[in-house]
Amino acid sequence: MTYQNYYDEEELEIADKLPNHKWNTQTPNIVFYLGLDVYQLSVYSAISSFAFEGSRCIAGRKAVALRAGCSVDKLDECIKYLETTTHPLLNNKTLITVERNRLRKDDSPATNRICREDIWQENGDYFRNKEKIGCNE
Repeated sequence: MTYQNYYDEEELEIADKLPNHKWNTQTPNIVFYLGLDVYQLSVYSAISSFAFEGSRCIAGRKAVALRAGCSVDKLDECIKYLETTTHPLLNNKTLITVERNRLRKDDSPATNRICREDIWQENGDYFRNKEKIGCNE
């Protein structure tokens, strides 16, 4: 079964806020220090992979859940966590932002737009600081 089979239900627009990172699917290592559970990390990775497909992608919730290896209900739970939980290591940023019921310029149905936040600066700062204090984790 392919992901395209699921595109007929509620859609999500997934985008990346990263400047000049088109086609970039790297995950900042700092996400492994944020206390995410396996589902939250998997959903974050799936969102990143969809953003990779042109730095902006329209995908059904079932397709995103399938790629993340979870149910649609678990996907919704993880998206809520990723958009509402701030992290001190990220200067109290969340990992994603969600713009709900976003109207499109054409006449197609509204979508919820998910943007992966740019946390590369915080990632670099965190690991540079760890090197200064002699931590090799």
